[in-house]
Parts: sequence; structure tokens; C-alpha cells
Amino acid sequence: MLTELTELEAPPIEFDEKLWHAVVDRVTVYNDDRPVYLLKDGSEETVMM
Repeated sequence: MLTELTELEAPPIEFDEKLWHAVVDRVTVYNDDRPVYLLKDGSEETVMM
């Protein structure tokens, strides 16, 4: 799901709380500051910023 959002020509500019809650189940941040997003569809995404 996150991959599809990053491929949009014009992704949402503002944070959308409803979208966040609809897509993200939980986020785990590890000791190396790596966030792993568990999405509601069961997939996991790691996005380093």
C-alpha cells in the first residue's frame, strides 16, 4: 500500500489522520532508528527518512 502511495504523481501534501488510521496498523522503531510500518493488509514497509 505504501509503495502505491509513493508512486502517485501527486501524493497528499498534508497529513491525513483518516488515511493513516485506514492504512497503518502499527509502527515499530528499532534501536538503529529504522521504522517498520505494519500495514492493515499485513504487509510491512521500512522507509528511512
